[in-house]
Amino acid sequence: LAGRVIPGVGRGRTLNFPTANLELTHPEKLIPPKGVYAAIVEVDDQMHPGMVNIGIRPTFGESKLTIEVHLINFDGDLYDQSINLLFLKRIRDEEKFESAQALTARIMKDRDESLRVFEANLTDTPTPR
Repeated sequence: LAGRVIPGVGRGRTLNFPTANLELTHPEKLIPPKGVYAAIVEVDDQMHPGMVNIGIRPTFGESKLTIEVHLINFDGDLYDQSINLLFLKRIRDEEKFESAQALTARIMKDRDESLRVFEANLTDTPTPR
């Protein structure tokens, strides 16, 4: 998926997992089902590991579908920039948690799994002959 980073409500930052909220470049494209995904995030021709959440944020009682990505170990301002998401693996379904703390604990596991998937894809890439 490709899109432009737009402002969100800032909740990811309060959970110590800031996210880039995506406004799709081509909104008619099909998007994957709700859930958490390991992904490669392309920003300015550079590849970064990321985890993508597609969903409605049920823990916080929201209902609008969003696509948001946390770039692992990234520090920078992405607002109004175009980024590309290359999905590597579906980590889990979207779920409602009892608290923000429980959600944060699960996000930490999701981040670790996403990083493992990203690194495995780097080493599994065939070398040109």
